[in-house]
Amino acid sequence: MNKEVNKKIPDADLSSAGDDFHILWTIKKSLELLNFDSLGIKAVNIEGVELSESEQLDPTGKNLLGVDLSEYYGADNYLEAEKVIISQLKYSTLRSSKNYTIGELYIGKKSKSTNDSLIHRLADIFKLYLDEFGRKSVLNKVTINSLR
Repeated sequence: MNKEVNKKIPDADLSSAGDDFHILWTIKKSLELLNFDSLGIKAVNIEGVELSESEQLDPTGKNLLGVDLSEYYGADNYLEAEKVIISQLKYSTLRSSKNYTIGELYIGKKSKSTNDSLIHRLADIFKLYLDEFGRKSVLNKVTINSLR
């Protein structure tokens, strides 16, 4: 007799909740594209930045992995945009009522290392922009967020 066993993948529902959060946040931002404001949101990119900008900043594709969502205001590209918001979205069903501490955001995937921490990845992304577009432009345009 062959019994069908229902195997559960541990944490799959937790991962799906995070995916759902990303999708819902992106849908919310995408609806804001329906505007007639010249300085309103003009482009939303999921899991990265505008394509030509991505190729310019990060030809290997490794340094922009921390970008979950990018938003462009006033134009659909960095050079013409008035404002660019780069976001890393965090969601946890296990921690839904608890905020992350600044110390927790510095913890990397490997213990006792800040490499690959959220703060480290976002700082690397900001530095890519500084190196490519210059301090004045980046400080005037770019906002880096970690949203929960």
